[in-house]
Amino acid sequence: MTGGLERHAELFCLMVPERAADGLGGTLTVWSPGETFSAAVVWEGCAETTRFGRRAARETIRLYYDRDMDLTDGDRVERMRDGSVFRVTGEGVPAPEASGWQVARVDAERMIG
Repeated sequence: MTGGLERHAELFCLMVPERAADGLGGTLTVWSPGETFSAAVVWEGCAETTRFGRRAARETIRLYYDRDMDLTDGDRVERMRDGSVFRVTGEGVPAPEASGWQVARVDAERMIG
């Protein structure tokens, strides 16, 4: 990670979905730890939204990570420091080649923690 972001980088783990029996004849999705990587969490602000017919606030969070990592919409990542889980809500956008930064950015939302 370059451009000063390495000072703010933390260890994350890409969660891998697996199917498991639910004990009642069906299946459920279990998220297991996968590949670890470094990323910096940047809180971009808060916006008003409507949920279930009521006004609510929605955090805007961005993850900056090494360009070699492939994060896509729907992926889940866990911050190892505190167990917070973030769901990726968009496709990764790499920094322009001219910047010299080897990072990509993706929007995410906090799920747990």
